[in-house]
Amino acid sequence: MRRLLAATPLLALLVALAGCPRAPVGVENVELPADSAATCQAQCGKVGLRMQSLVIMANYVGCVCAPADDVERPSAGAGAAGGGLAAIMVLQQQQAAEQQRQQQAAQQQQQQAAQ
Repeated sequence: MRRLLAATPLLALLVALAGCPRAPVGVENVELPADSAATCQAQCGKVGLRMQSLVIMANYVGCVCAPADDVERPSAGAGAAGGGLAAIMVLQQQQAAEQQRQQQAAQQQQQQAAQ
């Protein structure tokens, strides 16, 4: 019984990792709105900022806004990339949580059917 309890965290980690899809690199056939840049400029302008960059993450577009008087710095691109990565991670976490909910619901249905 102790061995089973000791292996439970490892088993849970393996199950969680097995359910996570790999992110494709260099996605092709991406469908983005043609007015993405204009939309980002408008969104940044609504909050008194200027558009610094536009980040493309598969079929999603992210806007990176900066203060209007901000001078471009060499590390600004790194911040934009980090923001894009954060958005991707949040999306993946949401997808993983939804997949886990679906798996739990399916397991509950199987258990109810077995009874």
